[in-house]
Amino acid sequence: MLICPTCRSHFEGEEQFCPRDGSRLASEDSEPDSDAPADRVAESDPMIGRVLGGRYRLSERLGQGGMGTVYRALHLLMDKPVAVKILRAELAGDNEAVARFHREARSASRLDHDHCIRVTDFGQSDDGLLFLVMELLDGTSLGHVTRRGPIPAARAAAIGVAVAEALAHAHEQGIIHRDLKPDNVFLARRARGRELVKVLDFGLAKLVADGALGPSITRDGTVFGTPEYMAPEQAEGDKLDGRTDLYALGIILYQLVTGDVPFRAGNFVALLTKQVTEAPLPPRERRPDLDIPAELEAAILRCLAKSPEARYRAAHELADALEPLAAGDSSQLMLLPTREGSPLSGARRLPPSEENPTVGDRPSQRLYSPPPSEPVRVRPRRRGRRLVALVGGAVVLAGAARFGWVEYARRETPKLVRPAPAPQPRESPAAEAERLLAGGDLAGADRLLSGARARGDSSPLEAALSLSAERHGNRLGALAHLETAARLAPADPAPRARLAALLHRLGYDADACKSARAALALVPAGTITDAVTDARSVLTQARCKEAPTP
Repeated sequence: MLICPTCRSHFEGEEQFCPRDGSRLASEDSEPDSDAPADRVAESDPMIGRVLGGRYRLSERLGQGGMGTVYRALHLLMDKPVAVKILRAELAGDNEAVARFHREARSASRLDHDHCIRVTDFGQSDDGLLFLVMELLDGTSLGHVTRRGPIPAARAAAIGVAVAEALAHAHEQGIIHRDLKPDNVFLARRARGRELVKVLDFGLAKLVADGALGPSITRDGTVFGTPEYMAPEQAEGDKLDGRTDLYALGIILYQLVTGDVPFRAGNFVALLTKQVTEAPLPPRERRPDLDIPAELEAAILRCLAKSPEARYRAAHELADALEPLAAGDSSQLMLLPTREGSPLSGARRLPPSEENPTVGDRPSQRLYSPPPSEPVRVRPRRRGRRLVALVGGAVVLAGAARFGWVEYARRETPKLVRPAPAPQPRESPAAEAERLLAGGDLAGADRLLSGARARGDSSPLEAALSLSAERHGNRLGALAHLETAARLAPADPAPRARLAALLHRLGYDADACKSARAALALVPAGTITDAVTDARSVLTQARCKEAPTP
């Protein structure tokens, strides 16, 4: 008897992969009993009670997937509960699996969105186990929701908006998920019974723009993902982009409104063949007994187009299409719109009326027309006009004489005028924040950086944010900020030199050498700067080969 480690379904025969989620099947004897008491499970799992990295004590196993096992843990220094994901022990010696796990940590650190799970740290235990630290969520996975049957269309659309917003953010960072499915979407509980959608597990993500992270690890032609949610180009091993995730989201929406996925098959290959060749039955034909809006069905079918060119061009376009359909959701789902004026943002524009006249988007100006003036009466000419003219002329001559005397006195007695002091150049927020960080004022630097980032972004600001993240112990965030700084200033060697130094401190010497060489390539020959000094130091300490000398 074989068992799927992800969905825990049992199979007999020659199957090697689970037809539900594509996981490799394992012997039932090698799996712990899920119905066993907690103390028995703890006894069977030697990881319970261990401390990783000197600060994360594992207390409970939360789940297991194809890449590893997730535990509840306690950050001993901060007394804060976290989630720790550990790479499966039997894969620890697999160079490709280890490299993929490292890539998950690096790529996930780029994601900073309310609908994406936040990754705060990663490391390696004394016996070689790799682990990833994430925020701990309380709630339920969307997989449990789908297994209970269909949900109202408005709620499905609201969930789709949140997931699409998370994907849009990831795609902007050059990251595609590649394994989006209901079990990788979580409904986290918040105050007053509300729920917040979180997209999990970017461990199978493919970095479209690797930059200093190096080339993609997964070989061309490799099929990776869950077959029931796999896009045709993914099943055929073709090049992927963000529209691959939109296909998977279309499958999830189809399942939410109908209660089942559009394609089922008895084995892995047959299921992939259906994804590539078979058109899905429209949701309203699949479930004519349910109230599924035609607009929602059209959005789902567009996501499920076999050709990526026929789908939505970007995730935010899908979010825009779903937002009007989600407006009637009466659940406690929290949606955090990022686009101004969207139907869910609460922005409403009053129609023009007598009480609210408008011209375009601005209130119109009411023009004031004064009443017609009365006829002008012509007064008779009076005597004494010549006397008035003589008096006026005398006054003018006296004023001119006084002005001439004042001007003569001013020229004869020059006064010493001190020039105004030159304005001192104002310190930039990034430079001021780095000065505060050097002095140990982390709170002051964080307040300054938060305000500066709200007004805009720049390479120096991202470099300062990296330094702040490193001071707080968030090494992944520090890497992500420096990579952004290098992208914002492609001709500046400084952020690449700082990135090389940080990569070397974290033990990524190959990537450090690459970043150091990239920094030196931007410096004219014979020029000596701080960036050149830092880059050369990395090349020496990391023992890089063929180190150029600018």
